[in-house]
Amino acid sequence: MAKYRMIHSSFWQDAFVLNLTPEEKYFYLYLMTNSKTSQCGIYELPKKVMELETGYNLETVDKLLRRFIEYGKVMYSLKTNEIFLVNWCKYNYTNSPKVLACIKKELQEVKCKEFVRKIQSLAKDYGYPIDSLSIDWGEKEKEKEKEKEKEKYIKSVPLEPTPHIEIFNHWNSQGIIQHRKLTAKMKRSLNGALKDYSPDEITQAITNYAKILKGDEYYWTHRWTLQEFLQRGLDKFLDWEVCYQNYLKNNDERSNVNGECEEYSDPMRDPEYIRQQNEKWLRGEI
Repeated sequence: MAKYRMIHSSFWQDAFVLNLTPEEKYFYLYLMTNSKTSQCGIYELPKKVMELETGYNLETVDKLLRRFIEYGKVMYSLKTNEIFLVNWCKYNYTNSPKVLACIKKELQEVKCKEFVRKIQSLAKDYGYPIDSLSIDWGEKEKEKEKEKEKEKYIKSVPLEPTPHIEIFNHWNSQGIIQHRKLTAKMKRSLNGALKDYSPDEITQAITNYAKILKGDEYYWTHRWTLQEFLQRGLDKFLDWEVCYQNYLKNNDERSNVNGECEEYSDPMRDPEYIRQQNEKWLRGEI
């Protein structure tokens, strides 16, 4: 028998939906209408299935899932791969005995018991007959405690804040020094850098640094780790024009419009002086 999910026409005027991006609207509709949805609003939906059905890659699925968890619209159990649409019972439950019987049957099959407890509480708040939704746990209080120990309820997807992930992934994409994971020390360095610079400025500095390293026309060859770069190199590579002038080979003197050598009155602007100072700094002499 065909299964249908109804979306109210006022969905598109909802204040929450109006503030979503097109990508978020599509994902939210998918969560409410995919073939795994249930009458109770809790159903099993592995991330791999989300990838295949939405066309998004795992990183995008994680990003969108995390957003809706933060918005308070869904909960997700990594242990059971079950998703809970928090507002589902508010808009989809009725007092129909048939519907309540269906919900009760579905709740008996839910693996994440914390979700069931949560939905019972919500049903009571919304005035639905809680007795009709009661679940036979099959065990006494002692068994409940065992279940709690076995079942890990995950309220949010364990990912770093988006800027940290984006900067970390951008660093690895540049082929400087590859890192297997974002360490606690890297996070602290990123937090410090993000106090002074935007994520775009930091990723641009990383791009500039990679260009200098890869270009044969530049003399800079020292490769930092991400943490070292954030602590010691970020300021040096924020501006591409400055990088280009500072690290270009054979840039010991510049020609003026008459073809004569331009003297540098300020040694701090002299590329050769800067190059020598950088080499001393790398050798630990200054």
